[in-house]
Amino acid sequence: MKIYRYFDESKLEVGAGLPLGVPARDLTEDEYREFPEHVRASIDAWSVFWKTKPKASKEAPEPEPEPTDEPPPAETAE
Repeated sequence: MKIYRYFDESKLEVGAGLPLGVPARDLTEDEYREFPEHVRASIDAWSVFWKTKPKASKEAPEPEPEPTDEPPPAETAE
């Protein structure tokens, strides 16, 4: 089924709850249509539901180790 509203958990504030009966996940078009008009209006106005898929958060890449003037440690044969 086609996703009609995408759920972005990262936008859900601590302690905030969803309107009664609204699941904390993506909603299909059929599920969305089953809600009363006032609940659909809440879903549309709330920042945790998106019409388009939210972009993945860009995490900072791991820093590269600082280059040193020291030679790499020599491998020892056992």
